[in-house]
Amino acid sequence: MFREELGLALKRIEINGFKSFADKTDIVLSPGLTVVVGPNGSGKSNVADAIRWVLGEQSPRSLRGAKMEDVIFAGSDRRKPVGMAEVSITLNNEKGLLPVDFREVTVTRRVFRSGDSDYLLNRSPCRLKDLQELFADTGLGREGISIIGQGKVDEVLSSRPEERRAIIEEAAGIVRYRNRKREAAKKLEETQQHITRLDDIIGELEQQLDSIREQAEKARRYKSIDTELKQLELGLLVLDFAEITEKTSTTRLELEKLTTSLWEKEAQLATVEGVEAAAALKTRQAEEALTAARQKAHLHSERVLSVQGQLNVLRERLKGLQNQLQIVTKEMALSASALEDMGRRQEEQTLRREHVLAELESVRREVEERLSKGKASREEVTASEAEIQQMRQQMFSLAQQLTTLRAQLHEVEINHTRIETQAHRLDDEVSRTDSRTRELIEGIANCRTKAAEAQGLWERVRQELTSSEEEKSQLQGQQNELEHRLTQTMRRWQEVSARHKALDSMDKNHEGFALGVREILSQLKAGNGQMKGIHGVFSDLIQVPSGLEVALEVTLGGAMQNIVAEDDDAARRGIEHLKACRKGRATFLPLRSLQVYGGPGRDVLNMAGVIGCAADLVQCDSAYMPAVRFLLGRTLVMEDLPGALRLAKQTRYHWRIVTLEGEILQPGGSVTGGSLNQKGGGQTFLRRREMAMLDEEEKSLGTAISSFKQQREELAEQISRLSTQIQELNRRILTVEAEKNSLETEAVRLQRAVEQDKGLVEKHRHEQKRLQEELAKIVGQKELLQEKLNIAEAENQQLESTVNQKQEALSQLRIVGEKDREELNRWQMTGARLEEELKGLDQAIVSIEEETRRIEREAKEKEKRSFSTSEEISACQREITELERDLAHRMVEEAEVQQEVSLCRQQQEERASELQNKMEERKHLTGELTPLREKVHQLEVQLARLEAEANTITQRLAEQWELTPEQATEKGIAPQDRRASQKEMNQYKNLLREMGAVNLLAIEEEQRLEERLSFLQHQFEDLQTAKGTLEQVIREMEEIMIRRFGQAFAEINSKFRQVFTDLFRGGSAELVLSDPTDLLTTGVDILAQPPGKKLVNLSLLSGGERALTAIALLFSLLQVRPSPFCVLDEIEAALDEANVARFARYLRSLTEQSQFIVISHRKGTMESADYLYGVTMEEAGVSKLISVRMTESAAM
Repeated sequence: MFREELGLALKRIEINGFKSFADKTDIVLSPGLTVVVGPNGSGKSNVADAIRWVLGEQSPRSLRGAKMEDVIFAGSDRRKPVGMAEVSITLNNEKGLLPVDFREVTVTRRVFRSGDSDYLLNRSPCRLKDLQELFADTGLGREGISIIGQGKVDEVLSSRPEERRAIIEEAAGIVRYRNRKREAAKKLEETQQHITRLDDIIGELEQQLDSIREQAEKARRYKSIDTELKQLELGLLVLDFAEITEKTSTTRLELEKLTTSLWEKEAQLATVEGVEAAAALKTRQAEEALTAARQKAHLHSERVLSVQGQLNVLRERLKGLQNQLQIVTKEMALSASALEDMGRRQEEQTLRREHVLAELESVRREVEERLSKGKASREEVTASEAEIQQMRQQMFSLAQQLTTLRAQLHEVEINHTRIETQAHRLDDEVSRTDSRTRELIEGIANCRTKAAEAQGLWERVRQELTSSEEEKSQLQGQQNELEHRLTQTMRRWQEVSARHKALDSMDKNHEGFALGVREILSQLKAGNGQMKGIHGVFSDLIQVPSGLEVALEVTLGGAMQNIVAEDDDAARRGIEHLKACRKGRATFLPLRSLQVYGGPGRDVLNMAGVIGCAADLVQCDSAYMPAVRFLLGRTLVMEDLPGALRLAKQTRYHWRIVTLEGEILQPGGSVTGGSLNQKGGGQTFLRRREMAMLDEEEKSLGTAISSFKQQREELAEQISRLSTQIQELNRRILTVEAEKNSLETEAVRLQRAVEQDKGLVEKHRHEQKRLQEELAKIVGQKELLQEKLNIAEAENQQLESTVNQKQEALSQLRIVGEKDREELNRWQMTGARLEEELKGLDQAIVSIEEETRRIEREAKEKEKRSFSTSEEISACQREITELERDLAHRMVEEAEVQQEVSLCRQQQEERASELQNKMEERKHLTGELTPLREKVHQLEVQLARLEAEANTITQRLAEQWELTPEQATEKGIAPQDRRASQKEMNQYKNLLREMGAVNLLAIEEEQRLEERLSFLQHQFEDLQTAKGTLEQVIREMEEIMIRRFGQAFAEINSKFRQVFTDLFRGGSAELVLSDPTDLLTTGVDILAQPPGKKLVNLSLLSGGERALTAIALLFSLLQVRPSPFCVLDEIEAALDEANVARFARYLRSLTEQSQFIVISHRKGTMESADYLYGVTMEEAGVSKLISVRMTESAAM
């Protein structure tokens, strides 16, 4: 099955900045076995990681890192980190096995420290998905086992049976089906969750809808009552505004009279305050003169006190200096006595030093003599010891040589026995292999004939399947696009339809109209005979051109609700009906009684910015023109407000003017504008225009939906037909493929077996020749080693005798030397004691000399200080005499200043009395002004309150009804009886209070919930259909997985038995299903029987046997699902030397079908290599590569 894929060989690996490969490294590879070796930590496994990474590995943990940036060279002691890692592999694609038009295919992967990464195919950017599709079904994809590390062997050994089946699934190629099944199951679970959630939401919406319907009905009743209540509130506000206006006029007149009286009194007060200010100024001047005189007197007093203080300080200082002079005289006498004592002590210490120095010289001469004698004795001992040590080293070397010779002789004898045994075994093996090869050649020819027939059938069916799938894919794309367009169109149709119905309902129900108007219209619609002569509401009888809706709605305001009647009798009957049923009020327009206003002349209509007279711009039946002229005949429509203001000034504010944006200029000059917040009958004309547009759009969308549904049904029928056809073709392909794969696999197996047998025969013959040559060499080596052993033993005995004699002479020399050392130590201790005493005497003499010099310096300093103190006493006495003369002069000046202070105090008291009289007069006038000001303030507060109340009423009229007080008064809606109106208002408020909290949004919420419920029910049906489809897909994938797993398990089990027997030189092994009845989840156990042992589970074997069994399973997987090249990372590390040799020989037999790159440090694996690469770290942290071609090296 995979024979053709073996032509895809790995030619080159380029590594740059990846892990420890800081420099660019090229690894050139050739078919055969390449081994990469190196010490631990040198980075040889990074080669396998580089190949794994460039093939698309996404898990940093699989690359022995924590994050993907860890693969970038991180720097060393001498090198900085690099910013990018790049790995490229080049594949030989001469046979075109990869679906690209290149003889060589280079795949590159880069990663940057910023987290960015690139994939390149032949140096052109591509996606990871593109590479996965390129390598699919080549053995290099995610499902292949092109890279086998020690972890893979551990996985086989330690995994549970359920986990071990994953290896079989990879070889069977059903991992992608399991992943698809997992995704389908996840989608099925999500679909079920959506169904459950939708079911809950639909139930909840139905409950909400029942509740919201009651709230909507309550909201409708509330809005009706609230409208009547606002009409009554408007009437009362008009009445309140009239009363407040009258009170404001009366209060303003009274305030003007009191203000005049207040001004007269304030003028008198200002005159008195001026005189008072002059008196206060004179008083302040007198006070300032008094203050200046007092400050002058205070300054003279401070000066007298300052001189007295200085005089006291100088007298105290004189006493201190006299005491200091006495102390210094006594200290000078003590210093002279101390100098005499220091001289006597120095003479005594000098005599003692001379005596100790003479004794020390005698001891030093004795020590020198004994040191010379001891040195000669030590040199003789050292020479003897060196000679003995040299002889012992010779004895040790001879002992090592004897041990080595005996070990080599023993090894030669073992090899002699081993070679004879191997020679007999090879003879038997050659005869068995020749017989088996002839049988295999016959089976190969038969399998290839049947496989060729199956291949032809498979290609024909596959071509037909591809054509059907492409057609189905195109139809599904069209279906998805159509479904999307249908969903969007239906959603828009629902929105348009709901909006149209809502607007139509509002228009038919005259939503926003007064209660009285709605009552008249409902009676007219019901055919009440009392309504004879009633034509309808004014806004229903006219048609407004597009663009003028806002202007006319603002112009008409409440008049839009006016009812057009034939004559006064019809109007009277309508009013009587409203009074009888107490359903509010309405304004009637009797066509025969209306006063029709003349419109503006052409001179006005032709002015800039004038669109026309409002009455001329609307359309209606000619019978209703009196009503139109009555309401709109004196209204001009203009484009904007600036033009309207200019026109109003030109026409002296004679016409009513409205702009397109709704600003109104009333006759007389008032201007109304701002943002629109229409209530009542507002937006009637805009609503009708929107309804017409929505009606057209709804019809167009309905036609489109019908067309889309018909196209959807046709596409669904075609897709269903193609799906059935594709399923049938897939079943045929699987059947033919299974048969073809089985035949090709058997043929490949037989061919490999033949080639292996031929190779084994040739190897056995070479091995026989090599064994004979090796046996002859071993005999010669044995004789030579025995002769060397005899010579070495004789030399060793002679050396032992000489060493014993030398040792006795050395002991006598050591005893004599020990006595000489004891006598020398005694003399050295005496000399040390005398030296210490001499040092102490020297230090004492130095200390005495320093103390003498210090006392002399202090005596000189005290003599200087005595002279200085005497000079300071004389100066202090002269300064005291001068200060006493200055004090007498300053006391005379102080007496003169005190007399000046008394005169200033008398003048200040006279000015203060005059100021007090003026203050009494001002206080009297202020008492008269205070009550007058309070009365004026009360009137101003009352006037402000009345104006605030008027402004509040004006603001409420503008915000709630969009009316000015004048407009409200003109309409004549003020109630005749305030008490009756207030009573009616209270009744309405009680009704609203009894209704409690009302949700005014319930009406819109009711409509929204009904639409949402309908939409969700449709979604619920779609999800049920999707659930059934997913369940069918899962069942089909499970059938494929069972069939392919069974076929792959049988092939792998057969190969495993054969490989196990070859590696173990006998024995047997097999794979066993833990639950054969359930091929979807069954585990896989390994039973093995090494030669000479019982059949046991893998866990009961020894460590080496378990590892070799796992390797046998991996080799069998490679034979069933071969890879163009395979990387083995130290998988033989747990094997002993004998098993490593068998592993290497079997690996060599596989190199004829696959290319192998092996990471290893075992000698047996290295010896089998065609090419050998060594990884070293000449520089710490940086890997380098060296290569050797083993075939050439062996020839040299």
